[in-house]
Amino acid sequence: MNLARVNPRVSIVIPAYNAEQIIQKNLKALASQTYPKNKIEIILVNDHSLDKTQEVAKKISSVLKLNLKVINLKKHAERGVARNIGSKNAKGDYLFFLDADMKLSKKVIEDSVKTILLDPKTKAIIIPEQSFGEGFWTACRALEKKCYIGNDQIEAARFIESKSFWKIGGWDPTMISGEDWDLTRRLREKYQIARIDSLIYHYEGRLTLWNTAKKKYYYGTTLLPYWKKNLVNSSFIFSMVLRPAYFSKWKLLLSDPIHALGMVILKTVEFSAGSLGILRSKLFRPPTTF
Repeated sequence: MNLARVNPRVSIVIPAYNAEQIIQKNLKALASQTYPKNKIEIILVNDHSLDKTQEVAKKISSVLKLNLKVINLKKHAERGVARNIGSKNAKGDYLFFLDADMKLSKKVIEDSVKTILLDPKTKAIIIPEQSFGEGFWTACRALEKKCYIGNDQIEAARFIESKSFWKIGGWDPTMISGEDWDLTRRLREKYQIARIDSLIYHYEGRLTLWNTAKKKYYYGTTLLPYWKKNLVNSSFIFSMVLRPAYFSKWKLLLSDPIHALGMVILKTVEFSAGSLGILRSKLFRPPTTF
C-alpha cells in the first residue's frame, strides 16, 4: 500500500506535565517513524508544567523538523480533559494518544494506518506496550506488562479514527481512573478494534513500592465514576485481581521466578493501596490532585 498516495493525516496527542526529562525520547522516536513525516502533527498539551517542558519540546522539534503545536493549559487538568483539548485542536484523520513517557518503535504509525485502511470496519488499534527503566521493581513491572500482550481485557486502544472518536463522545472528563478502558468499551460497542505487533515502550523510571502505593491509592479514590458508568461487578473485580493473563502466561512467569515473585509483591501492594483509596472515596471526598 502506497501511504504517500493515500495521505491520511495522523495527529499525535501528548499530555505532558513536568516532562522535560523524558519528552526528548518521545519526540525522537516520532522523528524516526517510517510513516511520512509531513503527514504527522504533534499536539503537546502542556498541562501547566512547572519545569521547561515546553521549551525543551520546541527546541528538539525544531532540530528534528517536527510539526509540533503546543497548547498551554492555565491550570492542571487530568489526562482525559487534556486529551480532549488536544483532540479538538487536531487536524488528523486519525488520533494517536501517547503519554509523555512513551516512545514508539519505528513502524507503529505505519502499521496502524495500514491495518485500518485494509479493513474499513476497523476504527481503532490496540498497540502492545513494554515497560523499561531502572531497578528491580521496574523489571517486575516489565514482566507484568508482557503478560498483558494480546489480552483484550487489559489492553486499550490508543490509535483511533477521528470521526469515530468524536461519535462516541471522546474521553470522559469525569474519569481519572479506568478512562482508557471506558473509551475502549464504548468503541467496541460500535466499531471493530484491531491490534498490531509493533510496540510502544513505556519508560517507568525507577519504581519504588512506596511511590507505586501512593499512585494506586490516588487512583482508588477516583475509581468510582468508572465503576458506576461501566457497571463493575464482583466477577470483574475478581478478574482484575487474579487476572487470567497471569495464568495464560505461566510459562513466561516460570522463566523468570525472581521477578515473578516480585510482581506478586508489587501487585499485592497495589491492590491493598487501591482498596484503601476506594474505601476512602466512599467515606470522604477524594483528593483533587496527586
